Amino acid sequence: VAAFLRISLLSTLPPGPHFDEAANILITRSIAFDGANLFPIANSYQGRESLYFYLNVPVFRLIGDDVFALRIASVWINLLTIAAAMGLGRVMFRGQRGWLIGLAIGVMMTISFHQIFMSRQAYRAVSLPLMQALGLLFLWRGLTASRRDWLWLALGGLFAGGAIYTYMASRLFPLWLGIGGLVLLWADRANWRLRLRQGGIFFGVMLLTMTPMLLYALENPDIFFQRLDEVTEGEVSVSLLESIRLHLEMFFIRGDAGNLRYNDPGRPYFTVIEGVFLLVGVGIASWRLFQRGINPTQRAAYVLILLSPLMVIPSVISVAGFPPSHMRSLGMVPLIFVLVAVGFEAILGYMMRRLP
Repeated sequence: VAAFLRISLLSTLPPGPHFDEAANILITRSIAFDGANLFPIANSYQGRESLYFYLNVPVFRLIGDDVFALRIASVWINLLTIAAAMGLGRVMFRGQRGWLIGLAIGVMMTISFHQIFMSRQAYRAVSLPLMQALGLLFLWRGLTASRRDWLWLALGGLFAGGAIYTYMASRLFPLWLGIGGLVLLWADRANWRLRLRQGGIFFGVMLLTMTPMLLYALENPDIFFQRLDEVTEGEVSVSLLESIRLHLEMFFIRGDAGNLRYNDPGRPYFTVIEGVFLLVGVGIASWRLFQRGINPTQRAAYVLILLSPLMVIPSVISVAGFPPSHMRSLGMVPLIFVLVAVGFEAILGYMMRRLP
């Protein structure tokens, strides 16, 4: 179903290319056929993280250098994101609860308008949820593995560090992981040596993977922060408080109404029913977080999913970028879907206990 919704009529809907898609074609073409070295950031077009372009080099060589090739790649990236997010839900919670949460994540991401719309366009932002989902999936696999945890943790660090090469909204992700790591270390302090070793492997590989980008930021701060400066310090369209209100409404009341290339005007990120699941998920995750007997890795999982709505901060502070922006809010994916799925599983469990 996910593949059908994303591939059907892909050559004609949406029409295009848009300016940003055309720029991405030119950047990928220069890497694939002209030998340009644009890692880790393509300096032109306000500075663009280059992982998406390098992933598309073999696609360009096999299919052709046009917008359809980039959109095909976006489809497959999004399909892999759905699969990784389902696996993340299962490994975070285990048992029947994990199975239901993983399935709910898959269903909601499959029919999510914004996930479908993004997958059918040639924007580099589509690669951010994939790298975050894979990083978290392998991290949790390593935290719960009985043997060879180092391999899963190293893979998790590789993908988590790779997220920084996808889109501007990724720059909060390492901080969020650090918070989760501190919570796990505190919650499982009886095994602090094990958790320190695991954290050293994961964060060490992540930092090593991020090193080229960090060096680039130090050497070229004007390019690294150019787009961020434009959307935060340019001609202000709303106040910061107004932006916060708009982003709260964005979740399931009213979304971006001013940019047709990013959204069906006014459509919120979730439906009203999913919004109810989201609110229930916040309550359930908050309650289970402080419940006795909760597995330490699950406690850390609840912290991360509760913090996931705050991953829209890059969009919130973009007061000169016509907030709210669903694209700049992508840092909350896939964890926001895990939070909604936790609410769904709790309601379903309650109904199964109450009904014959």
